[in-house]
This record gives sequence, C-alpha cells and structure tokens, in this order.
Amino acid sequence: MRVVQATLLLVMAFVVAPVLASSLRVQDMVQRDEFEIARLSPDGEYLALSVPLGDSTALVVVDLRTMQRIGSANHGKNVHVLGFEWVASDRVVYWVGERFGELRAPQSTGELFAMNADGKKKELLIGFRAGNDINRASNIKQRKPEMVYAALLDPMPSEPKFALVSVYKLDGSEAGHSRVERLNVLTGRRTTTALAPVPRATYLVDHSHEVRFASGSAIDNVDKLYYRDGKDAPWRLVNDESVSGRTMQAIAFATDNAKAYVLATEASGPDRLYLFDPADSSFTKVLGEQSSDVAEVLLDPATRAPFGVHFVGSTGKAFLLDPDNETSRLYEALQNSFSGQRVYLGARSSADTGLIVTASDRIAGDIFLFDYKAKKAQFVLARSPWADPDAMRPMMPITFAARDGLTIPGMLTLPAGEGKALPLLLYPHGGPIGIYDDWVFDPVVQWLASNGYAVLQVNYRGSGGYGRAFEQAGFREWGGKMQDDLTDATQWAISQGIADPSRICIYGASYGGYAALMGAAKEPGLYRCAAGHVGVYDLRMIQSNPDAGVSVRTHFKAVLGEENLDAVSPALLAERIQVPVLLTAGREDVTAPAKHTERMRDALIKAGKEVDAKIYPGEGHTFFDEANQIDSYSRLLAFLDRHIGANRQAKAEPTIAQ
Repeated sequence: MRVVQATLLLVMAFVVAPVLASSLRVQDMVQRDEFEIARLSPDGEYLALSVPLGDSTALVVVDLRTMQRIGSANHGKNVHVLGFEWVASDRVVYWVGERFGELRAPQSTGELFAMNADGKKKELLIGFRAGNDINRASNIKQRKPEMVYAALLDPMPSEPKFALVSVYKLDGSEAGHSRVERLNVLTGRRTTTALAPVPRATYLVDHSHEVRFASGSAIDNVDKLYYRDGKDAPWRLVNDESVSGRTMQAIAFATDNAKAYVLATEASGPDRLYLFDPADSSFTKVLGEQSSDVAEVLLDPATRAPFGVHFVGSTGKAFLLDPDNETSRLYEALQNSFSGQRVYLGARSSADTGLIVTASDRIAGDIFLFDYKAKKAQFVLARSPWADPDAMRPMMPITFAARDGLTIPGMLTLPAGEGKALPLLLYPHGGPIGIYDDWVFDPVVQWLASNGYAVLQVNYRGSGGYGRAFEQAGFREWGGKMQDDLTDATQWAISQGIADPSRICIYGASYGGYAALMGAAKEPGLYRCAAGHVGVYDLRMIQSNPDAGVSVRTHFKAVLGEENLDAVSPALLAERIQVPVLLTAGREDVTAPAKHTERMRDALIKAGKEVDAKIYPGEGHTFFDEANQIDSYSRLLAFLDRHIGANRQAKAEPTIAQ
C-alpha cells in the first residue's frame, strides 16, 4: 500500500493513493502509463494531461474543482500528443507525433496546435500540413501550409496572447539556422525576434522573455555558445569547444536576470555548474567537489531561477545551492516528508498552488497538488498504479575497480529473499556514448527482479554521467575496454557472493545487444546465455549506413573508429559463441537495421549454434505495439528461465523465426 505522510511546518496531512494489483506480470510491465505529462494552469484551476489511449495519445483538461474533464484534443488513430504547455490560464499549445508508414513509434511532425481549456477554438498555428485530414478530422481551423519545423520555446503565460517559438525551415534555405519568432496564440501571426548565430541552435530565454543565449554546432559537431545583452544587441561568442576544450549549455537565469547558470562538460572530471557574468564574461564555479555529473537542475516555482541540483546516481536528496532561502527551506521540508524520493516542483500558480511530482527507484511518478499557504499536499494521480512501491525492489548504487584501476559505477537490484548465489542478469545499457543508467524506476528491472533475477546495470567507460574524460575513455573501445568493464562487473558480482557463477546471462538492447553477443564471444566460459534486442552486430554496417547524415558519420568515426572492426563484430565471431542466443529486432528499425540481426542469426546457424530469433514487422528501434512488447519480453523470460532460472533443466528446442 502506498501511504504518503506530508508533514510541513505545523501541518500534517496523510494521503493514501489507490493501489492496484502488484503482481509483476509482463502484461503489467508493458502497459502504458496513466499519464505522460501533467501541467497546472497558471491560475491553478485546471490540470492538463497527455493520456495514452492505445493507438493514440490525447490531451485532456480536468477542472480541479469538480475533477471532471472539460476539454480534450484527440487527432485520431496513430497520432500522439508529444508535449504541451499552458500559454494562458485558459489556453494550451501542444504538438503531436504521427506513425508514418510501417513505423510503430510516433515521429514528431513539427506542427504547433492550440486549444482552449474547454476544448474549443482548436487551431493549427504552425505546420506544413494545413488542410490535411489530421486537421479536418479534429475540426481544427486551417492555415496556410509552411515547410517548417516549429518548437515551443517560451510559453509566456504572463502575456496570454503570445509565446516564443523556434522555427526551422525544412527546405534548407537557411543552411540549418533557425530563428525565434513571437507567436500570437490566437491568430497564428508571427514576427521574428532573433536569428540563430549557429546551426542546430537551442536557445535560452531570460525572465523578461528575451532570447539571450544560443548554442549549437555545424556538421563538425564542435559546440559553440553565444550570448547577447538583449533584443537588438549583437551575438558574441562566449565559448568555443575547439578552443576551451569544453562544451557549455545555458540552463537558466539567476533571480537578478543578469547572471545565468551554465552547465559545462569539462575536459576532465564531472560536468560543472557555473554562474556566468556577462559584465566581464567570467564563469564562477557554483558547486564544490563532486563524483558525478549534474543530472537535473531544480528551478524555483515562482522565479524559475535554479535553487538546487540532483547528481547522477544520487538516491533522493538534492544539493541545495542556498540552503537558507525560502524555497530551499520549503524543499528541504518536502524532501523529509517524501523520504527516499526525488521531489520536483512545478510552476507556482496565481492561486498559490503548484504540482509536486515525486519519484524514486520504486515509484514511477506520483502527482500531488500542493497548497503553498496551507503547506498541504493532496494526492492526485499515479503514473503507474500497477506498481505497488512496497512490492518493488530497491536499486542500490555500486562501484568496483576495473582491471586497470578505473572506478566503474553501476546499479544493482536484488530479488526478494536471500541475496547470495543468485541467478544474475547483466543488463548493459544502449547508446553507448553519453547514455547512463541512473537511480530511477525501471519497469524492466523490477519485472526481472520480481521473477527471481538479480539485475546488474553497469555504467561502463563511455557512459555519460561521470564526466567527459570517462565518456571519451570509451572512444574506439567497442569490444575492448568497454567490454572488459562488463566482464569485470560480472567477476565482481561473483566475488561478492551475489551471483551464482553457473547462472549468469547477459542481455541488452541496441549497443547493449552488441555487448551481450560480444560478451558471449569474448568470454565463452563466463555466461550461460546471451540475448540481444535491436542490436548491432556487424560494425562495418554502421559505418556504411546510407541513412546516416554527415554529423552522424562524423560521430561514429570518432567513437567507433574505422580500423579492425571485423575483430570486434559479433556477427563475424559466431564460431566463438558457445551458449544459447536469443535475438529480437524490428523490421522497420533505421537505427539498428534488422539486417544486423539477420546477419547474426545466419552466422550462428552456419556455425551450428543454438539461436532463437524473431524480427517483428512494423516495429522500429523502440517497440510500440503492446502485443509485440508482451511477446518479446515473454520470450526473454522463458529464455532466462530455461537457462539460468529455477526451471533451467527443462530445456526446450530453439526456434528460428524470420
């Protein structure tokens, strides 16, 4: 049962959320969340939610006084609301993604829509498909089509008629440079307020809604950060990665609206938070010594200035920049009330209310409506009500020394009961460069743990979250030191008595699939089985991918290299693999094309190895169809049970599926 005790100042409130069945069946694990995004209206009267409905995702507005739905937008089958923001107390701007062709996962269309809280006055404000059926079916007022990709930059709720948007022309006429425009959210009229000084730009707007920072890079992937004093001031370069050796991203302006917080990826050590002073272009370090990167910057609900941070791998409590200010004191009280959880504060409404979201390794996300005057938190909705926190297993941060002495972090989740000599699943993340596993709710990990498996996640060198040097230590180490880190992690789990050395399997998706098959080839006596999902298995195919752009090819040239790829391609090492293999993939995957899986499967068959392979029509790099998710995960669990689980003696014949 989920019981939340919220004790703030002299007020105590007990909130009990409804709890559904807590058994972790695969059907529970893959079901869509009750909501994806939640936003409180600026006046505090309405709650807007994006709600998954199977073959679509709708935008729903609820009146908090009656808890009744008063408005919604649903564009029909295969169209999903991807995001939204309140631009006034009674108007929302939102954007959608659509499933194109055979792909299951929705792709953003770059269009911006708007509707009132009651669902009326729906309009397509910006888009390249005005007049298309997507709009006629929704009774949306149509405008002139434009070949542009638009994104909401600043909702400007204090100016109810306007918002700032970034607009990128799709015809290539501006050489990859976007612009910022002031959009009338009622009429759709736009005026340009800023032109990007760099391609592929992202922007930061100050508290007065002026564009002051722009960062981006050309096809060489060299990051540049620009600053300007105001609307009519010229852009000036404040950081060039090729000169400073570090990348910088402007996060938020300080309360004074002059200085700004900037997150820097350093040449060595973890990422740092700096305070930038435009008066002398100086950067002052904000945080002291830290062992991991800043994962999240927490913004004041009223001023939108930073007041705290979460670090990668931290288990709950945030680091407060100024513990003595009012917001920090309130936040500290909330952290004590929601012990063992990360707490996030939404924007504060004019009614002195705001949303609080709490999350942890055992809670996907709970929403509370917080009364700032009464200091009370009222439960509203759980993101994943099927997951009873009391039935979930804790995720424990771990570290170990790799064979060359480098400290490698990770996460360990144990099943209930005795924590020794367990069947272990090594679960390397995808990416690989810059991606990392963190202390968050992971339904796959919880599902595996509930079925009796210890799950070890490793942030091998090359992972993000622990500084640029740690990340770059993985460059050109596919099948090398990155793989050795996974081997060393497995040996660590054995040495600690956690893993039964006769019951260890390795499984991953994308790069994790590569690492699983490479691990089986490189360490034939260590694992009892290997499973790869949407994996890449022939590294030469990555370099020759015709769908990759110039910047993508530049990236892979740096991180993968161009020499000796055959020696670290599992599809060319099938004869070394001595254990059963499970392979799954999506036929429409353009990130890791199904040809990788077919080549790996065929090589294993030719070598006389045991392989079970299935390629799912219509799926891409992320499986979106619930039936396909259930089937692929059910195959995985049966595979694990057969080879390292309680029923491992009941060995079934492998199947080969096209």
